[in-house]
Amino acid sequence: MKRLRSFITLFLLVVIMESSDSLKVFVGTYGNGILTFQLNATEGFLKEVSKADAKSASSIAVHPNGKYLYSTSELSKGAFESWSIASDGSLKKINSVPSQGDSPAHLSIHSSLKYLLGSNYGSGNFLVYPINSDGSIGQNLFDSTPGKASESVPDRQEGPHAHMIVTAPNGNVVGVDLGADKVFSWNLDVESGKMKENKIPYAQVLSGMGCRHIEFHKALGTAYVINELGNTLDAFRYNSKNGVFTAFQQVPTLPEEFKGENTAGEIRIHPNGKFLYGTNRGGDSIVTYRINQQDGRLKLVGWTSSFGSFPRGMALDPSGKFFFIGNQKGNSIIVYSVSEEGAKLEKISNVNNIEAPVDFAFL
Repeated sequence: MKRLRSFITLFLLVVIMESSDSLKVFVGTYGNGILTFQLNATEGFLKEVSKADAKSASSIAVHPNGKYLYSTSELSKGAFESWSIASDGSLKKINSVPSQGDSPAHLSIHSSLKYLLGSNYGSGNFLVYPINSDGSIGQNLFDSTPGKASESVPDRQEGPHAHMIVTAPNGNVVGVDLGADKVFSWNLDVESGKMKENKIPYAQVLSGMGCRHIEFHKALGTAYVINELGNTLDAFRYNSKNGVFTAFQQVPTLPEEFKGENTAGEIRIHPNGKFLYGTNRGGDSIVTYRINQQDGRLKLVGWTSSFGSFPRGMALDPSGKFFFIGNQKGNSIIVYSVSEEGAKLEKISNVNNIEAPVDFAFL
């Protein structure tokens, strides 16, 4: 019996070790297609597994079923692309559909798992596509350009710039428009894929802030927006019943003494919900804020170097133990260990000579 118990214990340890080492890290790049890495979860090193020939894959998303990956092709005549994922993480293209606009900057999968949501930065339109049973992308069902030029920053807000589109906790669809200084909200009919404006159709950010990306905190009923041009983070209450945003705090992404040029980039919340992060492109840093677990207010923890130029992409693995940065101009991926529940980031490894890494997804 003791020998059997020892065998079972050893078997379970092997399974745990194998599962911890099984995380696949997909990296979307502007110049190297979509790369698949294997993460060594013991030491935090990345080993390249494969490369898919994709052009300007600035945004990527893995379907929750683990079978498919979706990517943007951020070109003047843009596209959204679907890929099948092999057991080793290599990708094979299923199909490509026109983005119906210029420079698609973001995509995501709706919480119903039936639709792909997309946004075109250049032309300012938001779209909905069906996801077919074989993982392919169908013909678009919704196409809207609700934003108008803010013109507060003339060379950046000369027109609408749809930068991100995601699902809110209540199933609504939310689109962030840098050119309009607005966060739009729609109700999506899950059966038809059609959308209509929410009763309160948008939340306004301060003029000239240039809202870029958004993250929701489901437990607290809050949402956080990173402003590219203003180098700030806005905190909102989000009412899931009526889809209304109410602003309650704004904090900087940069230290007060910083005087150079900077544009804020990505925003993420740690899986435990206790910390929020934002990237600074120019300041080349990651700002960390502690999230008050009662009222959602942000308290500064500090800044961590990105160890490279222009950190655009950022992500935490599902366990929250590893943090990834893609330095777009530095052509490097930096891996950090995460400790103190998310308060501390410490560099443990890097991958160089990756042309403009900008987004991450995991499986």
